[in-house]
Amino acid sequence: MAYPSTNLIQTPKTRQKKRRDPRIETVRLIACFLVLVCHSYLPVQVDGKAIFGRVLIASLAADGVGIFWMVTGCFLFSSTYGKTLKNAIQRILIPLLIASLVGILLNLLPLPGFAPSDLQAVFHDFIHWRNGVIGMDHLWYLYVNLLVLLAFPLLKAFVKWIDQSPKTTLLFMAVTLGFFIANDLSSNQTAHFSHFFIWGAIPAAIEMIWGHILYRYRKIFKGPTVAISSFVCFVLLNLLRTIVQMQHFTANPTDTSALYWYSAWGLLASSMILIFGLSAIKIQKPSRQNLSQSTQTLICTFASYSFLIYLIHFPILRILSSIGFTNYLQNLIPANNGFLFTLLYTLVMALILFVLSYFLAWLIRWFWKAVKQATGKA
Repeated sequence: MAYPSTNLIQTPKTRQKKRRDPRIETVRLIACFLVLVCHSYLPVQVDGKAIFGRVLIASLAADGVGIFWMVTGCFLFSSTYGKTLKNAIQRILIPLLIASLVGILLNLLPLPGFAPSDLQAVFHDFIHWRNGVIGMDHLWYLYVNLLVLLAFPLLKAFVKWIDQSPKTTLLFMAVTLGFFIANDLSSNQTAHFSHFFIWGAIPAAIEMIWGHILYRYRKIFKGPTVAISSFVCFVLLNLLRTIVQMQHFTANPTDTSALYWYSAWGLLASSMILIFGLSAIKIQKPSRQNLSQSTQTLICTFASYSFLIYLIHFPILRILSSIGFTNYLQNLIPANNGFLFTLLYTLVMALILFVLSYFLAWLIRWFWKAVKQATGKA
């Protein structure tokens, strides 16, 4: 995931013009870490049998992308189509092309599981608007994101309409939630949501609009009571989600429909995290230098790297797996010895991914800044 909105990848110049909202940056950082956890946890089934603790971890980590969609919606509809399209090209399409090229080059590495890309197949998938580079599966998000942004005029007109009345807003939320629930009851056989093309863009657009609505009414979500309640709801929702998913596995071991961001579980859980961020963080005035202000500045700094971390973490994980590091860590932390060890391994692996990805992202940003300065001087 990554940076789902047009103001997600900001240059130093942009950051000077517009101060980041630490509440949203906290949510963005949570989403980023959940994506890393989602790609770090162990298989939820062993020898064909689902393990409750592992399914619970998978449920808790399932909605990083869903949260990112909502973060996008917080600011997207205050922009214009021209600006949105320009940002989409500069900040999503170009990074997508660069990341795809890097993925093709990485596949030339003499490592187990790496093999040269079939360029013809990659191009075929690209013109069908899907990722075809082996080992870069996470790029689906950028493809879907661009597709949603192309529909910006229609979405903005619709959002303007539902914003006219609280009743219309509530009706939209009720209808879309009901649609998600109905689709869940059919194990996604009604809408056939996925990570591809319009079947990913539709639920993504819905979750963006939910993010817009929640942020528009952000003054409602204040104080520790709301923050604690939303977090507890997030945990309870995912506990129920785990129970439902275990029943899915009993009926059909291949049915993982409850573990996706485009389920009703994902829609509600993502909303709880956004509400948590809006209520748990109290914005400090820039002139007031204290511990809280320093913490918010640190959060905003880390969150500003979310997009690069998203792009980088998957190839890093692939390399770590290829050289045997993940197996080594599983042996060091006996991940198969119960829920707590599995959770510890997952969190440690995600933290390692975050540190490595952040460091490499910092180097990339430093190098790019140096190139721009040198070019400017020239």
